[in-house]
Amino acid sequence: MGNERSKLEREIKQIYKDMMDGRDDSETATVATPPSQKPKQSATTSVTSFLQAARSSNSSTQKARKSCTISEQLAVYRSLATAEFVEICDRGKKPDVMLFWQSNIDKIPFLAKLAKRYLATPSTSVPSESAFSMAGYLARKQRARLTPQNLSDSVFLKDKFNADSEDSSVEKV
Repeated sequence: MGNERSKLEREIKQIYKDMMDGRDDSETATVATPPSQKPKQSATTSVTSFLQAARSSNSSTQKARKSCTISEQLAVYRSLATAEFVEICDRGKKPDVMLFWQSNIDKIPFLAKLAKRYLATPSTSVPSESAFSMAGYLARKQRARLTPQNLSDSVFLKDKFNADSEDSSVEKV
């Protein structure tokens, strides 16, 4: 189990490295804080200059504090996942993976981004499901001598004949 976990963590670190190599140096895996709006320019005084310098220093400190490495994010994820597991098992909480990632996106932003990518379920359409069903019917054991090209052509023609018959029935109405 530990070996699988370390292998998976290495793969995640590699994905992170690949994504960071493809970006500008200005982009990092930080939790972005919204930039504060600048007040209207007035006569610059030494107090105003001091406050502006303090604000910019404070925002850069916050940004540095909020950025974390992928290793730190993995450690935070392990602790969050353990806490979630305890709540599910001991307290009867209903498991909800999407809620987990939504509530922890600020703590583990890169891992949340990966979760968003890999937890997405692609949708399919009824026509494509119908075509695969027809291919399964045509490629059954009794028709094992059909070549792949003939099978493909048969599925295509069957799909086109069904579409044409549906179009003609709509026109009659």
